[in-house]
Amino acid sequence: MLEPGHEVIALQNLGFKNAIGIDLVQYPPLVFKGDFHQIPFKNNSIDFCFSNCFDHSLYPEKFLNEIYRILKTNKKACLHFQVNILSDEFGVTNVFSTKKLEFLFENFKTFHYRKISVFSMNREYILLK
Repeated sequence: MLEPGHEVIALQNLGFKNAIGIDLVQYPPLVFKGDFHQIPFKNNSIDFCFSNCFDHSLYPEKFLNEIYRILKTNKKACLHFQVNILSDEFGVTNVFSTKKLEFLFENFKTFHYRKISVFSMNREYILLK
């Protein structure tokens, strides 16, 4: 099993030097305590957002609205999803229809997706605010 913060390290290695993680449990120094249903950043303050935990969201629409709220205009979010795969033991939201999923992206200017194979994730969506 990967250690908490591995995504943060990957993003930092890609040039996102100020990348941090948010989780319900803090894992210093890379992951801070927080709830992605109430992201502790100001409106229009983030250049890039990544998440691979949509299936852990109790309120998917609220989660995506928070991503939209904190992103600066013309900036992107990258989301990895599991489609037609049951979530892990922490999951509460399973995605079985991409049409329902794409409906949640209506606030974004555009979105693109591709099939991937990263752990149990099989879709990557790039959203532009």
